[in-house]
Amino acid sequence: MQNAGLVFVEMESDTVFIVGAVRDWRTGAIFASDGAPGMTKPDWGEADFRRGEMDAIRISLHAMWKIARADQAI
Repeated sequence: MQNAGLVFVEMESDTVFIVGAVRDWRTGAIFASDGAPGMTKPDWGEADFRRGEMDAIRISLHAMWKIARADQAI
């Protein structure tokens, strides 16, 4: 996977996309990486991870708000 240029692998959201496809629901995912090749949660990356986590939360909430607003217009 590293040779393919992947930055990280995520294993849990596949269920969200499968259930969404079966139920005809819109789905999405956003991620903040908490590791580096060969390291998980290194101390030197904690501040960057926390910033990424907060950015992901803000982006997700804004996206859900925009989708809800668009749905009300239909």
